[in-house]
Amino acid sequence: MTNATALDTLPVTDACLAELSGFTTRHIRTICAAAKVGRNSYAAGPAIKTIFEHMEGGGELGKRLLAERIRKVAADADKAEMEYALAKGDIAPIEQMAKAWEQRFGIIRANMLNIPARACMQIVGSTDEGHIKDTLRAEITTALKQAAEAELDPEDLDDFETEEPKE
Repeated sequence: MTNATALDTLPVTDACLAELSGFTTRHIRTICAAAKVGRNSYAAGPAIKTIFEHMEGGGELGKRLLAERIRKVAADADKAEMEYALAKGDIAPIEQMAKAWEQRFGIIRANMLNIPARACMQIVGSTDEGHIKDTLRAEITTALKQAAEAELDPEDLDDFETEEPKE
């Protein structure tokens, strides 16, 4: 056990560790910070153990760094896919879709509010419940069909200008 203790306290320079491991001295200073005993000097045992961990798979720091790199690559890929789909016209910006739905609901509202005026003359004086229901159902169906077939005003939708994201 005395050999292990002596190795744990034996000072070694970052240049020596770099030459043995193939890492740069800067990388050695980063990964072996916990084993530092002086300026550019490290306890050999803990420093070598840390270097071996990084050689095997990066240790905890390497695993976190790899996970972050993977996350960034996936986010960049998602962003590129969205930009490509937007350029192809497969998707639309939220603001443009909101305007389209606003137009569509405005048409539905207007058509539905016109039903009483159109149905009034057809059911005035009628006491036949079936006739009244059929007339109202036909008017509602007509109003909804007209709203579904109505053309949206493309000029209102084209007013949308995409803003470049601020990084």
